[in-house]
Amino acid sequence: MNYKSVPKLRTITSVLAAFKTQDANTALTEHLMHYFIDNQHIHAPKVGNKYIVNLDELIEVLNTPNNEVRKHCKPHGYGVKSMTEIVALFKAADEETLMCKSLLRSMRRDGQISVVESSKQWFIDLDGLLAKFGAYAPSKAEHDVPLLRTLEESEPTLKYTFRKYKLTTKMITDIVHSGEVFKVNYGNRWIINYSQVQTIIRRRFANDQPFEPSEWERLQKDISAERNKKTAAK
Repeated sequence: MNYKSVPKLRTITSVLAAFKTQDANTALTEHLMHYFIDNQHIHAPKVGNKYIVNLDELIEVLNTPNNEVRKHCKPHGYGVKSMTEIVALFKAADEETLMCKSLLRSMRRDGQISVVESSKQWFIDLDGLLAKFGAYAPSKAEHDVPLLRTLEESEPTLKYTFRKYKLTTKMITDIVHSGEVFKVNYGNRWIINYSQVQTIIRRRFANDQPFEPSEWERLQKDISAERNKKTAAK
């Protein structure tokens, strides 16, 4: 079995920690995660009092522009596996997985999966289980944790970063709403995939170097210093 088909199962807390580790300034929050779950942007079955999130699916969703439709793949064809085999499979693919026998028992108790008992063992439809977590066939492209930002905080940073191109608010807004960028309106604010916006600007204007998450804080300091200069000059 292709281990890339096995989803990385995490709690919301673990997902946020993973994003924070890669990008300290991420706009992803617990409330936004619940918004994604409540509005079915991602699969996250509730087991007990916790949501179990497919980290791979979340990252893919956040990297999928709004004008692209994620394809629901056909069943993998893995068939029925014993509980022991399933747990071993998940652990072989991902040491940090939440998959365990108690999780499967809880899912059965909550009516989220069906099992067949034979010879004192539980057998489960692995394709059906993977579908519960939105585990599709592996994507052709590997996605990184995206830089999620609000449009409000992104605008001055983009204008400063690409100041030689004299970006206007309208130009930035047009790019964000072009359909080529992942965006979601949450709490009267647009949350956007900042990396995609930068890629589009580079493609349209020049071949600038990729933006690293660590540059965000440096740029904020530069922007603040620039504002202070203008204030002092008045």
